[in-house]
Amino acid sequence: NLGWYTRAWEYFRTVDTNGDRRLTEREFVDGAAWIGLPVDSDAARKAFQQADENQGGCVLFEEFCAWMARSGWPLPVEGGA
Repeated sequence: NLGWYTRAWEYFRTVDTNGDRRLTEREFVDGAAWIGLPVDSDAARKAFQQADENQGGCVLFEEFCAWMARSGWPLPVEGGA
């Protein structure tokens, strides 16, 4: 639903610190706690690898949404976790 995508975009945009509309591994790992991912760097890196479907070295919004849906991770509520 639209609300889900809106929240997903807000998270994605917040974590995308350089604004290039793709999440690097560093951005993904640094933002992991915000969404409730394991804070452990190794676990967050593994999650990044799972999200990077095309192994392009970054996670695009489409990949992020697909990964979130597959993983069952809840989206953050407004204002962060």
